Amino acid sequence: MNDDRFVKCRIALKAAHAALKRGERQEARRQALVAVQLAPDREEPWLLLAMVSGGKPKLKYVKKALEINPKSKHALEMLAWIRKNEPEK
Repeated sequence: MNDDRFVKCRIALKAAHAALKRGERQEARRQALVAVQLAPDREEPWLLLAMVSGGKPKLKYVKKALEINPKSKHALEMLAWIRKNEPEK
């Protein structure tokens, strides 16, 4: 990833986190999607997208993060939480 895309990704992630703190889930999701488009090979945008999604998409995004980094502590914890609290139907 070039420096420009990395910087834009970091800006989108910060904006998504700020939107979450304000309770603006739609804006957080929009910014997370921007970050995913800029850096589809990084786990953090996928995890953030999972945080603002529900149901099967949430699980899909966490699994994508685990494809990128199978040892990700955050992704493994999120996967365990999803399986415990949001069983697949």
